[in-house]
Amino acid sequence: MTLWNRWHHFREVPEAFPGLVLPASLRNQLVWDGECGFCAAMVTRLRHFARAPFQARPYQEVQGELPAEVLRWSTRQMHWVCADGRVLGGSLALGRVLAASGHPMLAAWLTCPVMRPFTWLGYRLVADHRSSFGRVVGEECALPQKPQSNQNQR
Repeated sequence: MTLWNRWHHFREVPEAFPGLVLPASLRNQLVWDGECGFCAAMVTRLRHFARAPFQARPYQEVQGELPAEVLRWSTRQMHWVCADGRVLGGSLALGRVLAASGHPMLAAWLTCPVMRPFTWLGYRLVADHRSSFGRVVGEECALPQKPQSNQNQR
């Protein structure tokens, strides 16, 4: 896979889904990959860090209610469903879950214009390498297979 293809794969995951409104049954909650041990460990740690409880459900439990645009990316990032039904993914979802869990100042700092690129990059790096990070925290995660280049096959 060329460097350009790797970069495209890395940055292709959308964090906003304009015009998409999810049903009331999913609002004000975090939707994450329930088959990922690393993700489960991070949700548990977020719950321990939280000053206020927040709802979190594996996307596998609600996949029938998720639109294809969100479901497509659910193995590569978490999603926060806002009170008005809007969906945010990745680092934007992290900011929202931190705000909802009683850490509004931390959320504001991580999503402010100066920090936003670093938060995005950090989230993408961790999400794309969660199998490695999973070994560090003692939780296994089998990442979906990345597309292979046909040039390497002979």
